[in-house]
Amino acid sequence: MVRQRRAIRIPEDPLSGMELPYPLRSYQREGVTFFIQNQSALLADEMGLGKTVQTILAIRFLAHVNLCRRVLSPAAASHGSGRGR
Repeated sequence: MVRQRRAIRIPEDPLSGMELPYPLRSYQREGVTFFIQNQSALLADEMGLGKTVQTILAIRFLAHVNLCRRVLSPAAASHGSGRGR
């Protein structure tokens, strides 16, 4: 079975109309757009540059245009399982 890729029209500024907690930097906007335009992507850079925010905004956009229904979000083992210890 061949999986067909859905073509979506990406607005020039996919984040317009989204409530943001603070203005994004240009590289963060570029990262969100990159995520949205590609079927899969890996984002890696220095700590503290906004990878989490970029990922969440990309997921919000994809959910808004009905291209994302579920998300698997792993947590670091150092944060614990959240279950009774």
